[in-house]
Amino acid sequence: MGSSAAYHLAERGLACTVVDAGHPGRATSAGAGILSGATSGGPGPAYWALAQAGDQYHRRLAQESRGGAGYGRASLAIVALAGDHARWEALRQNLRDRGAPVRQVEPATLAQAFPPIGPVEAVLWHDDAMRVDGRLLEDWFRTAAESGGARFTSGVVDRLAMDGRGVTGVVLASGDHLAADAVIVAAGAWSTGLVAPLAATIPIAPQRGQIVHLAVPAAQGASWPILEGVRGHYLLPWPDGHVVAGASRETGSGYHARLTAAGQAEVLEELLRVAPGLADAEVREWRVGLRPASADGVPLLGRLSEVEGVHLLAGHGAGGLLVGPVSAQLVVDALVDREIPIDLTPFRPDRPIEPP
Repeated sequence: MGSSAAYHLAERGLACTVVDAGHPGRATSAGAGILSGATSGGPGPAYWALAQAGDQYHRRLAQESRGGAGYGRASLAIVALAGDHARWEALRQNLRDRGAPVRQVEPATLAQAFPPIGPVEAVLWHDDAMRVDGRLLEDWFRTAAESGGARFTSGVVDRLAMDGRGVTGVVLASGDHLAADAVIVAAGAWSTGLVAPLAATIPIAPQRGQIVHLAVPAAQGASWPILEGVRGHYLLPWPDGHVVAGASRETGSGYHARLTAAGQAEVLEELLRVAPGLADAEVREWRVGLRPASADGVPLLGRLSEVEGVHLLAGHGAGGLLVGPVSAQLVVDALVDREIPIDLTPFRPDRPIEPP
């Protein structure tokens, strides 16, 4: 979030500094990287509109970055196994009502495209999804932002500096003061602590997610589609010969970015339920991240009403890679009073919050 916001600020000729605490478990470093605005879940039309905007944003950036930001194209299949059909049917109807470009295909078609799959009862197919390596994407934003004059520094923000008129900058844990006319709080799951001293309560909490990277022959996995189940898990193949499987959604985890027996068991159990043919795949790596999950599943974007000059860019949950960069663009445009194509009212930080 910080790197993409810096990119858009620098693009508009504004001086900015990104203070990065480098917390273990930040979500970008662990995210799988599925980009599919057409099939994205989320609570309601406002979020779906943001997901569509995110999808279009990434397609533009994939062309602009000329392969340097870690993008790839892939088909995507939403699958129902035994016991999943009711939830799959509800999802199918939801996507149909939204006009999503999906079609139903025979399970045999998926078995041919993804040989490790187990017995499947129903399949929805989307031809035009994308994937992105979050670490490469962040690096691209940072490099582009720095070339436009943005400054990046490592450090921990102790507090926002204030006077009677509003924010004047930030004070680091080192004691250094960085002056600013405005501050964008884009600290993921750690955003809550930065705005709490302003008497601003934002409903964001860390949600731990664990994922596993498996090694497969590159010649096989290069053409496999992305698989999504109706229980919130997925399989994401990459052309270099690995498959990402995840992810646990551990609400109430606190700021404990650690692997757990229960989380790993959940991921592996669902992996082998969907694709038993991957039972012999080599485990290459486990990753764990802390998603910044909002109480209603909707990001918090825009100005804080409690104090002048503070803007929030957080609370994206599991959708941060899809809708995070376009959210940054919208928040920056709103900050400089540019006209924006999406109404941010449903995302305002002081909105009434009701759990989904």
